[in-house]
Amino acid sequence: MNTRKRTKPMFESALMIAIAIVLIFSGMYVPFLGFAVILLPVPFVIIGVRHGLRYNIISLVAAMILISTFQGLLITLAIFIVVGFSSLAMAYTIKRNYSFNRIIFFSVVSSLIALLLIVAVLFSFSDFDIAQQFEEAVKMNNEMNREFFMRLGIEENQLDETMKIQTMAMERMLILVPSIMFFAVSINTLINYGVTASILRRSSHYIQKPTKLSYFRLPQNILTGTMVVVVLTYIMKLVKFVKFDALLLNVIAIFSMIYLIQGLAVVSYFIEKRGVKKVLRRIILVFLFLIPTIANILPYVGLFDIMFNIRKLES
Repeated sequence: MNTRKRTKPMFESALMIAIAIVLIFSGMYVPFLGFAVILLPVPFVIIGVRHGLRYNIISLVAAMILISTFQGLLITLAIFIVVGFSSLAMAYTIKRNYSFNRIIFFSVVSSLIALLLIVAVLFSFSDFDIAQQFEEAVKMNNEMNREFFMRLGIEENQLDETMKIQTMAMERMLILVPSIMFFAVSINTLINYGVTASILRRSSHYIQKPTKLSYFRLPQNILTGTMVVVVLTYIMKLVKFVKFDALLLNVIAIFSMIYLIQGLAVVSYFIEKRGVKKVLRRIILVFLFLIPTIANILPYVGLFDIMFNIRKLES
């Protein structure tokens, strides 16, 4: 019996390592399975929850060594820094029975720290330059588009104006890279948690369920946090530590999305109270999110709800 208890974690770890290797090679070499890479933390979270963080770490190291023989050490290390941070944070918080919101929060923060660590390493030990890479990509994209539009017979003046607008849009995207990374990591974390929870529930593990959107509510101290971040942003302007305009745009983008989710929750709550069925309710919410005019109003709805609790929800 004791032998079985010792060998079971090792067997499951080996199985999860094999699944992780399949996921990473499927994502890299099978075009229509590129999304598989985002599920890479799942096997390690599962082994960490079932048998402890020690087996999580052992599995990560073993998988990294095996994959590095095919992909090279630098790329493999970068991948597994992110996967390691996120899987350890998620496994730990699930085992400790943290609430859904806290699990997602700590997992997102750990992933962002890992990404910042990778960027710092790339800047320190290589010639990698995000801005230069992006500028080259913009230049190549503009040349391809110009050639395409010229074949369509678009006039030169109109073509120049179109290219100018496109270049400005791409430059704005470069400025918003930090907030784009934040959104991407958040979505990735939610997907990984959903898949992990679905698998673990089948093996009789208790997993915290997410709060229903209609009853989702940001913590009350989000207002204080917002004000602190805004004040710090303007302090950065005074000390000229970073480029103020870029920092401000990212702060606005991130908090707008956070409050927009609360705004969608408010809308969902009231249309649910009207007796609207789940499928139709989701369709309505998607349309509201996709309509720019309404999407720009929703963050203010969310902010108003945080300040005055218009749904009368308990804290």
